[in-house]
Amino acid sequence: MGLTVEDNADLAATYRKLLERQRHHVTAVHTAPDALTATESDVFDVVLCDLGLPDTDGYTVARTVRASPHGARPRLIAVSGFSQGTDRSLSRAAGFDAHLAKPLPLTDLLEFLESPE
Repeated sequence: MGLTVEDNADLAATYRKLLERQRHHVTAVHTAPDALTATESDVFDVVLCDLGLPDTDGYTVARTVRASPHGARPRLIAVSGFSQGTDRSLSRAAGFDAHLAKPLPLTDLLEFLESPE
């Protein structure tokens, strides 16, 4: 199962299609509170999360997911226009497994999803 957290509806739909092509059942949400609610009720294999959400940043989402009882399970992928060295260090420290820059390089995402954990 996959979760996309993206406030841009068009991007969320694109990410959803990509994950569905990888045979993931996908839930798409547009806010951090909705992401946290979803991760409380379901256990996901992969979570694509925008860092620049309007309500709570993606770093907080990652830290909260990692602190949950099933928090070690999902592969967390930060997707953001913020992709300098500092941004990548912050995403790693928050618990993300990967940090992909927007516009999302589809080949990078597919390569990451197909790689062993």
